[in-house]
Amino acid sequence: MNDFIFWAGIILAIIFLLIYIFGERKTRRNVRSIHEELSKEVLPTVSAGSHYKDIPAKKESVSTTFNAFRNSAGLRLDTDEYNAYLVQGNSMQYCDIHTGDIVFSPKGFRVDDLNKFPSIIILKNNEATSEQCQYKIRRAWKICQDNLSEPKYDDILKEIMESSEYIILKEKARDIYESDDEMLKEFKRKLDIYINERKTSDTTENIVISSTYNVDDKKIKFSIHRISSIMGMVKYVASVTHPQNKK
Repeated sequence: MNDFIFWAGIILAIIFLLIYIFGERKTRRNVRSIHEELSKEVLPTVSAGSHYKDIPAKKESVSTTFNAFRNSAGLRLDTDEYNAYLVQGNSMQYCDIHTGDIVFSPKGFRVDDLNKFPSIIILKNNEATSEQCQYKIRRAWKICQDNLSEPKYDDILKEIMESSEYIILKEKARDIYESDDEMLKEFKRKLDIYINERKTSDTTENIVISSTYNVDDKKIKFSIHRISSIMGMVKYVASVTHPQNKK
């Protein structure tokens, strides 16, 4: 009888031990699963390039809520105060913004907030379908009227290209930068396209002159956008390592 009680106790102890081990492993798996889910977030994409049709409107990245992001002073960023976008493409590489980075734009943006140039801006892509990337990222250099004379635009472009920030850009891109004359010629070509499109509308609107690196042509180019398409300014950039970016 004593032997039976002894072995029954041993068996019960083994059973309880197995239940404990199984339960602990299951708990660890559940905790790990919850942690992995909390560390992820689906963010709206922003196109750094011209291939927006190949980029989905949203894509998974790291969580902006359950990860610590720091501002330039080293203080933790309150991400609830910002709109976050996942960069797709490398046309902003001369601004040290690369594909896979997360850019933060303060909520409640007004065009009047854009008073320092150059600034990195987020633009609404009105040509995209609901399934395609909804935003573009560009470097803004100037806001001006869209009905100026050609000499006025020449003066504006000259002012931009003589600025210290533009000279730094030229130095960074010296291997692919053609010339100021080519940049001016490309701007006028796009301005002609813009003016022809505006003729179909009775309204005028201020425009923002921006630049980007065209990864297909391997050239820096100016572009023109209506200010109504500006969704915000980029204040912070977070370089994030993603599995797909690892070599």
